[in-house]
Amino acid sequence: MPIQTTNVYVTTGDAIEVTTPSQSLTILQGVVVQSDSENSVDLQSSNDQLLNFGILAAADAGVFSEGTGPAFIQNESGATISGDIHR
Repeated sequence: MPIQTTNVYVTTGDAIEVTTPSQSLTILQGVVVQSDSENSVDLQSSNDQLLNFGILAAADAGVFSEGTGPAFIQNESGATISGDIHR
């Protein structure tokens, strides 16, 4: 289970792409994940999980899930997702 401990800022593309099927990703408190052109977090497989304690900011989707099955997205108290949340 990857844990994002440092800020990620990109001007093109997704800031973080989760490519492993059924992967869990945790964004720690105070960590900023930002994309100026696409998604903050791209969940690419079914059953991916995102646990957000940080700040997700994007020009497109704050979180994008492109798997054919469900994804689990949990935004904790004090955390922020800006942009769209869509599947």
